[in-house]
Amino acid sequence: MCLQTSYFPDDHTGEIIAQGLQDSLASWKLREDSLVCMTTDSGSNMIKALRLTEWPNLQCFGQTSQCHHEWYERSTD
Repeated sequence: MCLQTSYFPDDHTGEIIAQGLQDSLASWKLREDSLVCMTTDSGSNMIKALRLTEWPNLQCFGQTSQCHHEWYERSTD
């Protein structure tokens, strides 16, 4: 479920994304201690944001599957 999509006019640093994620939870009156998991890509800025917030995360299955498929295709050439 997607509760919100936000525009980030600033740099996409881990710190700015972490603040944006925390602001989004607060705007929906959701508590951080009730957060089960964040599903994200494996971008270094997202990994850093989740490390800063100390939120549990799960890498996106679709992206992981695509990366493995691309690796396999390159290795069989």
